[in-house]
Amino acid sequence: MNRVHSQLGKVIKAIVNYYYLIEHIQPQDFQSQKLLELKEQLFGKNNASLAFKHLMKIKSSFDQHSNILVVTVMNAIYLRDIHALLKLVDWRDKYTDHIDGWIAAVNELDALISMANYRHNHPDYIFPQLSDTHIIKSEDLAHPLLRDENVVANDFELDNMHRMYIVTGANMSGKSTFLRTVGVNMVLALSGNVVCGSTFEFKPINLFTSMRTTDNLSQGKSYFNAELLRLKALHEKASNNTPVFIILDEMLKGTNSKDKLNGSLKFLVKLLQLNISGIIATHDLELGKLSDEYPNNFSNACFEIEHEGDDIVYDYKLKHGVSKNMNASFLLEKMDLI
Repeated sequence: MNRVHSQLGKVIKAIVNYYYLIEHIQPQDFQSQKLLELKEQLFGKNNASLAFKHLMKIKSSFDQHSNILVVTVMNAIYLRDIHALLKLVDWRDKYTDHIDGWIAAVNELDALISMANYRHNHPDYIFPQLSDTHIIKSEDLAHPLLRDENVVANDFELDNMHRMYIVTGANMSGKSTFLRTVGVNMVLALSGNVVCGSTFEFKPINLFTSMRTTDNLSQGKSYFNAELLRLKALHEKASNNTPVFIILDEMLKGTNSKDKLNGSLKFLVKLLQLNISGIIATHDLELGKLSDEYPNNFSNACFEIEHEGDDIVYDYKLKHGVSKNMNASFLLEKMDLI
């Protein structure tokens, strides 16, 4: 009895928050068919609220097991603990098969509530539209986590598979932020949320990113090895002809510049054999020459900077072509580091 009591306590602790959520859901007067179906899943033939209340009552009976009156009198006369155990077995046999469905319904309602809350807090965001002609096509696309006064929006369009944009630009010019902007809004769109833009069309597709690869000393993985494993995962994911939209930020940073360029060129060309489209940000301006050799597959875009006296002007606007202006030496000199 002590062992069963202990196990029951762990179960109650795990599900008690679901019980409180279910109690909040029950009195709601839903109108949409989807919400009515989820409510029916919780309170239909097998009512989750009543079932959990019954389980709490059984748990209360077990909690009295340490009461001296129960142990000496009620068990002696009535075998009270045995009856409590039989009630628990009956509850298990009746409701065990329904618990996963109840939890799934609460999880889905919780997700829908979060989405509705996000929509309510961003009334100027738009619902994405499905497209048959574009992987992604958006106007005034911006990062939803940037403050309004810091946001610079950009238009972006990618029409077919086997099409990739090579994005170049100086340090701090906006390449990585743009990649994150596209990625975050794509995740929002794929999950049915509103997106940060004035228009947004997309085709449902698998999303694969490699942007913040790190080494792992405990596992003996170097930074370069971690990069290779990530690129291998991409190749495996797309090898079964699965359509994949990729976002890669500065491939092969963990090796020397010449080896990095040669490896990147060969890897990107090999990707053309797979059902892939996407964006690759890089400091290797030579990758921009892929558009000359494969004009139907590669296009160039850049974030350009301007030098104005002792200052650098960043406009964070996406432009066509390969970046021409760099800033590393300029900034080192300005900070008296060279």
